[in-house]
Amino acid sequence: MNPSYADEYGLDSTLCNTRDFLEKNTDFSEFEVLNIFPIRTPNSKHLLSLMTKNSEIQKENDKYIKEVLSKSNDVLIAWGGKYHHKATWIFEFLKGKNVYTYSVNKDYTPRHFAPQAYNRTEKKLQKYRF
Repeated sequence: MNPSYADEYGLDSTLCNTRDFLEKNTDFSEFEVLNIFPIRTPNSKHLLSLMTKNSEIQKENDKYIKEVLSKSNDVLIAWGGKYHHKATWIFEFLKGKNVYTYSVNKDYTPRHFAPQAYNRTEKKLQKYRF
């Protein structure tokens, strides 16, 4: 789900958390955010139906993610739990890369940087094992 109101002019709280974490805990000089779902909706109940209706947009998004990952050595993953099963295809493209997370959920999915999860979690960069 991508309900964010962030754009090229301003970061939302999730992206501010990401930036702040990277500045304090890594020597990364920049980051690029890739959204697993290119659909924007504040209502998660509509997400799956929107993805079905916009399957061509999803395919283009998946293609772009693969392209960016092919050029990246270090990857920080953070997508949360509810729709994580839709993200496991990415693991194939992470082989041989340095993959990190700042925390994991109980089901071992990489925790999202959203404020409700980020603010109550110990923040420490760690290798992600999949």
